[in-house]
Amino acid sequence: MEDQNYTIKDIARMAGVSAGTVDRVLHNRGDVSPKSKAKVQKVLDEIHYQPNVFAIGLAAKKKYSFICLIPYYIEHDYWHSVVGGIERARQELRPFNVSVDYLCYHHGDEQSYQEACRTIKDNNVDAVLIAPNFREETLSLTAYLQENKIAYAFVDFNMEEVDALTYIGQDSYKSGYIAAKI
Repeated sequence: MEDQNYTIKDIARMAGVSAGTVDRVLHNRGDVSPKSKAKVQKVLDEIHYQPNVFAIGLAAKKKYSFICLIPYYIEHDYWHSVVGGIERARQELRPFNVSVDYLCYHHGDEQSYQEACRTIKDNNVDAVLIAPNFREETLSLTAYLQENKIAYAFVDFNMEEVDALTYIGQDSYKSGYIAAKI
């Protein structure tokens, strides 16, 4: 079937059961006959059902807290434009209770970076966007984030030896290849 958003009522109608039955099957709450469960599961398989994480978050009234660890910046420099992109994304995600805070460190100051990393560890966050600057401190931070099951991504510089969710930045190999060709 084509990609479509199905409601519990849609699934119930397609399976020939009540919306309550579908809800109990989806949330594994029991009290459903094997026959009804099979009907619902058949429909879920046919429509390739995937739960809507945003709807779940909205229903639970969960707030998502993101921290961006980036160097201090001034207007019109590189990091200013990065923050502009983050802010556009924040506006799009606003209806989903997403907050974005910034922790800025002085680019060449290891102590400033360490303090920012400590601040992240002291706060309750759901995800962190990291512009890594100092290797050992970044490895310590990412170990803490992994241990606490906090998602994180890198921006501008990728540390391939750690398991970041993603990397946002240029592909240095391809950039070098293109530069050599030119």
